[in-house]
Amino acid sequence: MQRQAKLAYIVSVGHSGSTLLDIITGSIPSTFSTGELTYLPWQIFRSDNTHNEVTPQMSCSCGSRFYECNVWKSIIDSLSKVKGFDISKHPFKFKINLLQNERYVENRLSWARVQRMLFGLAAQTKGGAPIIKLWGAALHKSIDNNWLLFDAISTTCEVEYVVDSSKNAYRLRLLHSRRPENVRVLVLIRDVRGVAHSAQKLKMDPVIAARGWLKQYQRIFRTLENMKDVQCMLVRYEDLAADPVKERSRIATFLGLSKPASELDIDTRKMHLVAGNAMRHCGRLRVNFSEKWRDELALDTQRRIEKIGRQLAIPQLGVMNKV
Repeated sequence: MQRQAKLAYIVSVGHSGSTLLDIITGSIPSTFSTGELTYLPWQIFRSDNTHNEVTPQMSCSCGSRFYECNVWKSIIDSLSKVKGFDISKHPFKFKINLLQNERYVENRLSWARVQRMLFGLAAQTKGGAPIIKLWGAALHKSIDNNWLLFDAISTTCEVEYVVDSSKNAYRLRLLHSRRPENVRVLVLIRDVRGVAHSAQKLKMDPVIAARGWLKQYQRIFRTLENMKDVQCMLVRYEDLAADPVKERSRIATFLGLSKPASELDIDTRKMHLVAGNAMRHCGRLRVNFSEKWRDELALDTQRRIEKIGRQLAIPQLGVMNKV
Protein backbone atom coordinates (compact mmCIF):
# COMPACT_ATOMS: atom_id res chain seq x y z
CA MET A 1 0.00 0.00 0.00
CA GLN A 2 1.36 3.42 -1.00
CA ARG A 3 2.21 5.65 1.95
CA GLN A 4 1.68 9.40 1.96
CA ALA A 5 5.02 10.84 3.04
CA LYS A 6 5.71 13.64 5.44
CA LEU A 7 8.57 15.99 4.63
CA ALA A 8 11.19 17.34 7.04
CA TYR A 9 12.73 20.13 5.00
CA ILE A 10 15.97 21.83 6.05
CA VAL A 11 16.26 25.45 4.97
CA SER A 12 19.49 27.39 5.49
CA VAL A 13 22.38 29.06 3.70
CA GLY A 14 25.51 27.34 2.41
CA HIS A 15 28.32 26.26 4.79
CA SER A 16 25.86 26.13 7.69
CA GLY A 17 25.98 22.41 8.52
CA SER A 18 22.86 21.26 6.66
CA THR A 19 24.35 17.87 5.77
CA LEU A 20 25.18 17.24 9.44
CA LEU A 21 21.62 18.18 10.44
CA ASP A 22 20.25 15.94 7.67
CA ILE A 23 22.29 12.95 8.87
CA ILE A 24 21.39 13.45 12.53
CA THR A 25 17.69 13.93 11.73
CA GLY A 26 17.80 10.88 9.46
CA SER A 27 18.99 8.76 12.39
CA ILE A 28 15.66 9.28 14.19
CA PRO A 29 13.44 6.17 13.84
CA SER A 30 10.92 6.39 10.96
CA THR A 31 12.93 8.98 9.00
CA PHE A 32 15.00 8.64 5.83
CA SER A 33 17.89 11.02 5.14
CA THR A 34 18.30 12.02 1.47
CA GLY A 35 20.72 14.95 1.55
CA GLU A 36 20.09 17.49 -1.21
CA LEU A 37 17.40 15.49 -2.96
CA THR A 38 16.88 18.03 -5.71
CA TYR A 39 20.09 16.74 -7.35
CA LEU A 40 18.87 13.13 -7.73
CA PRO A 41 18.33 13.28 -11.54
CA TRP A 42 21.75 14.86 -12.03
CA GLN A 43 23.44 12.26 -9.84
CA ILE A 44 21.72 9.38 -11.66
CA PHE A 45 22.79 10.87 -14.99
CA ARG A 46 26.44 11.42 -14.21
CA SER A 47 27.00 8.19 -12.28
CA ASP A 48 25.64 6.29 -15.31
CA ASN A 49 27.40 8.35 -17.99
CA THR A 50 31.01 8.34 -16.91
CA HIS A 51 33.66 5.95 -18.17
CA ASN A 52 35.95 6.93 -15.33
CA GLU A 53 35.94 5.78 -11.73
CA VAL A 54 32.94 7.16 -9.84
CA THR A 55 34.08 9.59 -7.14
CA PRO A 56 32.37 9.87 -3.73
CA GLN A 57 30.61 13.06 -4.79
CA MET A 58 29.04 11.14 -7.68
CA SER A 59 27.78 8.23 -5.58
CA CYS A 60 25.25 7.44 -2.88
CA SER A 61 26.59 7.78 0.66
CA CYS A 62 26.49 3.97 0.87
CA GLY A 63 29.30 4.01 -1.72
CA SER A 64 27.35 2.63 -4.71
CA ARG A 65 26.42 4.21 -8.01
CA PHE A 66 22.79 5.26 -7.83
CA TYR A 67 21.54 2.61 -10.25
CA GLU A 68 23.50 -0.04 -8.31
CA CYS A 69 22.29 1.01 -4.84
CA ASN A 70 19.55 -1.44 -3.86
CA VAL A 71 17.53 1.25 -2.07
CA TRP A 72 17.59 3.86 -4.84
CA LYS A 73 17.12 1.18 -7.49
CA SER A 74 13.91 0.03 -5.76
CA ILE A 75 12.68 3.62 -5.42
CA ILE A 76 13.51 4.50 -9.03
CA ASP A 77 11.97 1.28 -10.38
CA SER A 78 8.70 1.93 -8.53
CA LEU A 79 8.58 5.49 -9.84
CA SER A 80 9.36 4.33 -13.37
CA LYS A 81 6.29 2.07 -13.29
CA VAL A 82 4.11 5.00 -12.26
CA LYS A 83 5.57 7.42 -14.83
CA GLY A 84 5.69 4.91 -17.70
CA PHE A 85 9.38 5.35 -18.60
CA ASP A 86 12.74 4.21 -17.22
CA ILE A 87 13.93 7.04 -14.99
CA SER A 88 17.37 5.46 -14.62
CA LYS A 89 17.84 5.89 -18.40
CA HIS A 90 16.03 9.24 -18.71
CA PRO A 91 16.54 10.98 -15.34
CA PHE A 92 15.95 14.54 -16.61
CA LYS A 93 12.58 13.51 -17.98
CA PHE A 94 11.54 13.06 -14.34
CA LYS A 95 11.46 16.75 -13.49
CA ILE A 96 11.85 17.63 -9.81
CA ASN A 97 14.06 20.72 -10.10
CA LEU A 98 11.83 23.58 -9.00
CA LEU A 99 13.16 26.92 -10.30
CA GLN A 100 16.60 25.34 -10.76
CA ASN A 101 18.73 24.15 -13.67
CA GLU A 102 18.15 20.52 -14.57
CA ARG A 103 21.88 19.94 -14.78
CA TYR A 104 24.11 21.23 -12.04
CA VAL A 105 26.70 22.52 -14.53
CA GLU A 106 24.33 24.55 -16.71
CA ASN A 107 24.93 28.25 -17.26
CA ARG A 108 23.96 30.25 -14.19
CA LEU A 109 22.65 33.04 -16.44
CA SER A 110 19.82 30.79 -17.52
CA TRP A 111 16.05 31.20 -17.54
CA ALA A 112 15.98 29.29 -14.24
CA ARG A 113 17.95 32.09 -12.58
CA VAL A 114 15.50 34.69 -13.91
CA GLN A 115 12.60 32.58 -12.62
CA ARG A 116 14.19 32.35 -9.17
CA MET A 117 14.61 36.11 -9.04
CA LEU A 118 11.02 36.83 -10.08
CA PHE A 119 9.57 34.10 -7.86
CA GLY A 120 11.64 35.39 -4.95
CA LEU A 121 10.19 38.87 -5.32
CA ALA A 122 6.67 37.42 -5.15
CA ALA A 123 7.51 34.97 -2.33
CA GLN A 124 8.84 37.75 -0.11
CA THR A 125 5.86 40.04 -0.68
CA LYS A 126 2.68 39.82 1.38
CA GLY A 127 0.55 40.36 -1.71
CA GLY A 128 2.41 37.78 -3.75
CA ALA A 129 0.19 34.76 -2.97
CA PRO A 130 -1.86 34.94 -6.25
CA ILE A 131 1.37 35.00 -8.26
CA ILE A 132 2.74 32.06 -6.27
CA LYS A 133 -0.48 30.16 -6.97
CA LEU A 134 -0.15 30.75 -10.69
CA TRP A 135 3.49 29.68 -10.59
CA GLY A 136 2.51 26.55 -8.71
CA ALA A 137 -0.06 25.74 -11.40
CA ALA A 138 2.59 26.14 -14.10
CA LEU A 139 4.95 23.83 -12.21
CA HIS A 140 2.29 21.38 -11.02
CA LYS A 141 3.86 18.36 -12.77
CA SER A 142 7.24 19.00 -11.17
CA ILE A 143 5.63 19.52 -7.76
CA ASP A 144 3.64 16.30 -8.23
CA ASN A 145 6.86 14.47 -9.16
CA ASN A 146 8.52 15.63 -5.95
CA TRP A 147 5.67 14.30 -3.84
CA LEU A 148 5.60 11.08 -5.88
CA LEU A 149 9.29 10.72 -5.03
CA PHE A 150 8.72 11.41 -1.32
CA ASP A 151 5.86 8.89 -1.26
CA ALA A 152 7.98 6.26 -3.05
CA ILE A 153 10.78 6.73 -0.51
CA SER A 154 8.33 6.52 2.40
CA THR A 155 6.73 3.36 1.00
CA THR A 156 9.93 1.59 -0.05
CA CYS A 157 11.82 2.37 3.16
CA GLU A 158 8.77 2.13 5.44
CA VAL A 159 9.34 5.51 7.06
CA GLU A 160 7.07 8.39 8.02
CA TYR A 161 9.38 11.32 7.20
CA VAL A 162 11.67 12.03 4.25
CA VAL A 163 14.47 14.45 5.21
CA ASP A 164 15.54 16.84 2.43
CA SER A 165 18.37 19.35 2.94
CA SER A 166 18.06 21.08 -0.44
CA LYS A 167 17.95 24.30 1.64
CA ASN A 168 16.15 26.49 -0.95
CA ALA A 169 13.20 28.37 0.60
CA TYR A 170 11.48 28.94 -2.76
CA ARG A 171 11.49 25.18 -3.45
CA LEU A 172 10.07 24.71 0.04
CA ARG A 173 7.24 27.15 -0.63
CA LEU A 174 6.15 25.28 -3.76
CA LEU A 175 6.28 21.90 -2.00
CA HIS A 176 4.38 23.30 0.99
CA SER A 177 1.66 24.70 -1.29
CA ARG A 178 0.66 21.17 -2.28
CA ARG A 179 0.56 19.43 1.12
CA PRO A 180 1.04 22.02 3.87
CA GLU A 181 -0.15 19.63 6.58
CA ASN A 182 2.64 17.17 5.68
CA VAL A 183 5.56 19.59 5.84
CA ARG A 184 7.76 20.45 8.82
CA VAL A 185 10.60 22.93 8.41
CA LEU A 186 13.95 22.87 10.22
CA VAL A 187 15.43 26.37 9.99
CA LEU A 188 19.17 25.97 10.50
CA ILE A 189 21.24 28.98 11.53
CA ARG A 190 24.99 28.99 12.01
CA ASP A 191 26.86 31.86 13.66
CA VAL A 192 27.80 34.31 10.93
CA ARG A 193 31.42 34.20 12.12
CA GLY A 194 31.55 30.45 11.54
CA VAL A 195 30.12 30.84 8.02
CA ALA A 196 32.59 33.65 7.26
CA HIS A 197 35.46 31.50 8.55
CA SER A 198 34.41 28.62 6.28
CA ALA A 199 34.36 31.05 3.36
CA GLN A 200 37.82 32.31 4.26
CA LYS A 201 39.17 28.73 4.17
CA LEU A 202 37.82 28.53 0.61
CA LYS A 203 39.77 31.70 -0.30
CA MET A 204 36.64 33.84 -0.25
CA ASP A 205 36.30 37.26 1.36
CA PRO A 206 34.77 36.58 4.83
CA VAL A 207 33.08 39.99 5.04
CA ILE A 208 31.41 39.49 1.66
CA ALA A 209 30.34 36.02 2.83
CA ALA A 210 28.82 37.57 5.98
CA ARG A 211 26.84 40.07 3.90
CA GLY A 212 25.59 37.17 1.77
CA TRP A 213 24.61 35.27 4.95
CA LEU A 214 22.51 38.25 6.07
CA LYS A 215 20.78 38.78 2.71
CA GLN A 216 19.99 35.09 2.30
CA TYR A 217 18.49 34.71 5.76
CA GLN A 218 16.46 37.88 5.28
CA ARG A 219 15.05 36.35 2.09
CA ILE A 220 14.39 33.05 3.85
CA PHE A 221 12.52 34.67 6.73
CA ARG A 222 10.48 36.94 4.49
CA THR A 223 9.46 33.87 2.48
CA LEU A 224 8.54 31.86 5.58
CA GLU A 225 6.56 34.76 7.05
CA ASN A 226 4.41 34.80 3.91
CA MET A 227 3.65 31.05 4.04
CA LYS A 228 0.32 30.18 5.62
CA ASP A 229 0.33 27.67 8.50
CA VAL A 230 4.00 26.79 8.11
CA GLN A 231 5.41 24.75 11.02
CA CYS A 232 9.03 25.65 11.75
CA MET A 233 11.69 24.76 14.29
CA LEU A 234 14.84 26.79 14.79
CA VAL A 235 18.06 24.77 15.02
CA ARG A 236 21.31 26.54 15.85
CA TYR A 237 24.36 24.83 14.38
CA GLU A 238 26.41 25.52 17.50
CA ASP A 239 23.83 23.71 19.68
CA LEU A 240 23.71 20.82 17.21
CA ALA A 241 27.50 20.42 17.19
CA ALA A 242 27.88 20.86 20.96
CA ASP A 243 25.10 18.43 21.96
CA PRO A 244 23.76 16.47 18.95
CA VAL A 245 21.89 13.96 21.15
CA LYS A 246 19.89 16.71 22.85
CA GLU A 247 19.10 18.44 19.54
CA ARG A 248 18.10 15.16 17.92
CA SER A 249 15.65 14.52 20.75
CA ARG A 250 14.24 18.03 20.35
CA ILE A 251 13.78 17.48 16.60
CA ALA A 252 12.04 14.14 17.21
CA THR A 253 9.58 15.91 19.52
CA PHE A 254 8.92 18.56 16.87
CA LEU A 255 8.25 15.86 14.26
CA GLY A 256 6.00 13.93 16.65
CA LEU A 257 8.26 10.86 16.60
CA SER A 258 9.49 8.58 19.34
CA LYS A 259 12.51 9.76 21.29
CA PRO A 260 15.69 8.27 19.75
CA ALA A 261 18.53 6.53 21.59
CA SER A 262 20.57 8.46 24.14
CA GLU A 263 23.79 7.68 22.25
CA LEU A 264 24.84 8.92 18.83
CA ASP A 265 25.79 5.84 16.78
CA ILE A 266 25.57 6.77 13.10
CA ASP A 267 27.31 5.17 10.12
CA THR A 268 26.72 7.10 6.90
CA ARG A 269 27.66 4.00 4.89
CA LYS A 270 24.29 2.61 5.97
CA MET A 271 22.49 5.75 4.79
CA HIS A 272 21.57 6.90 1.29
CA LEU A 273 22.20 10.62 0.90
CA VAL A 274 22.07 11.91 -2.67
CA ALA A 275 24.22 15.03 -2.47
CA GLY A 276 25.63 17.58 -0.05
CA ASN A 277 28.79 18.08 1.96
CA ALA A 278 31.47 15.41 1.58
CA MET A 279 30.94 14.45 5.23
CA ARG A 280 28.08 12.24 4.04
CA HIS A 281 30.84 9.75 3.14
CA CYS A 282 32.53 9.94 6.55
CA GLY A 283 31.45 6.49 7.74
CA ARG A 284 31.20 6.55 11.54
CA LEU A 285 29.97 10.03 12.42
CA ARG A 286 32.01 12.05 14.89
CA VAL A 287 30.66 15.50 15.75
CA ASN A 288 33.28 17.93 16.96
CA PHE A 289 32.29 21.38 18.16
CA SER A 290 34.84 23.95 17.03
CA GLU A 291 35.14 27.74 17.09
CA LYS A 292 38.41 28.08 15.18
CA TRP A 293 37.14 31.35 13.80
CA ARG A 294 38.07 32.96 17.13
CA ASP A 295 41.76 32.39 16.37
CA GLU A 296 41.77 32.38 12.57
CA LEU A 297 39.66 35.47 11.80
CA ALA A 298 41.43 38.79 12.34
CA LEU A 299 39.92 40.80 15.22
CA ASP A 300 38.94 43.74 13.02
CA THR A 301 37.31 41.28 10.60
CA GLN A 302 35.41 39.68 13.47
CA ARG A 303 34.09 43.05 14.58
CA ARG A 304 32.89 43.89 11.06
CA ILE A 305 31.20 40.48 10.74
CA GLU A 306 29.57 40.74 14.18
CA LYS A 307 28.08 44.09 13.20
CA ILE A 308 26.57 42.47 10.10
CA GLY A 309 25.22 39.55 12.16
CA ARG A 310 23.40 41.85 14.58
CA GLN A 311 21.25 43.11 11.72
CA LEU A 312 19.40 39.78 11.41
CA ALA A 313 16.04 39.69 13.18
CA ILE A 314 14.68 36.18 13.75
CA PRO A 315 10.85 36.12 13.66
CA GLN A 316 8.47 33.81 15.51
CA LEU A 317 7.13 31.32 12.95
CA GLY A 318 4.70 28.51 13.73
CA VAL A 319 6.17 26.65 16.68
CA MET A 320 9.68 28.02 16.17
CA ASN A 321 11.65 28.70 19.35
CA LYS A 322 8.96 26.92 21.43
CA VAL A 323 10.13 23.31 21.08
